[in-house]
Amino acid sequence: NFKLVDQGTFLEQELRDHLGSGPYPARNPEQNIADLKAQIAAGEKGVQEVHRMIDQFGVDVVHAYMKHVQDNAEEQVRRVIDLMDDGEFSYSLDEGSIIKVKITFDKENRCATVDFTGTSNQRPSNFNAPSAVVRSAVLYVFRCLVDDAIPLNEGCLKPINIIIPKGCMLAPQYPAAVVAGNVETSQAVTDPEILEWRHPVVLEDFRIRRNSGGYGQFRGGDGTLRRIRFQEPMEVVMLSNHRIIPPYGMAGGHAGEVGRNWIERADGEIDEMTGRDKRNVDPGDVFVLQTPTGGGYGKPE
Repeated sequence: NFKLVDQGTFLEQELRDHLGSGPYPARNPEQNIADLKAQIAAGEKGVQEVHRMIDQFGVDVVHAYMKHVQDNAEEQVRRVIDLMDDGEFSYSLDEGSIIKVKITFDKENRCATVDFTGTSNQRPSNFNAPSAVVRSAVLYVFRCLVDDAIPLNEGCLKPINIIIPKGCMLAPQYPAAVVAGNVETSQAVTDPEILEWRHPVVLEDFRIRRNSGGYGQFRGGDGTLRRIRFQEPMEVVMLSNHRIIPPYGMAGGHAGEVGRNWIERADGEIDEMTGRDKRNVDPGDVFVLQTPTGGGYGKPE
């Protein structure tokens, strides 16, 4: 914990000292600093725009309409709750952990409880996920159930009680590693130009694997295939899931395909990788990433 900006001054040297300290210093402090400056600038732009609204409409009106937006989101989610049924599910990960969730709906009070009790304890690996990530995922799910064009906001969660047992992999205690828990919850995508600009690689192929989703009345989502050719000696670190357990099908639909990843060496050798693996690569080697596919829904016709 460290103060990044003090009375408008960005404490860059102090930040560099922090990034360069400890047994595992940051690998690319210039990129870290640029990212933090961009986040600060975005936050400051938000502050300026709120002040501009207040100058134009007055603080009471702005506060009132911010409340209206949240109240509307809350009511929309309560309407969803009116139509939902209780359910529970267990979700297994390749590395042996299980995520359990039970959702119960109180129709009288128009609220819901999302209970993750039974989820595996904190992992010694980095597949733990901070509770903030779990909360964001729950928020996203209920927002997607709302059939109206509302902005994503905290009002969506007012009718939702989230239970995450302390010490489980969804509420890990410091200093638990959490990087995989985040990337396995949401995927970040860089377009080819940014990838090739930042790293000495060429993205040779990035395409959808048509008709690869699980069979069903409604077929599961297709996977993708990426081929990345290296131009300098590098190290590839792989962090993924669904390399052993396929994505499940529902209501009679078939499971999707597991993913694969491998290195095609310049001499023609194929070097298979596991879901959590690393390899040294040389110029001319190609890393191939084949993502899992979605499970099907409903019995196939």
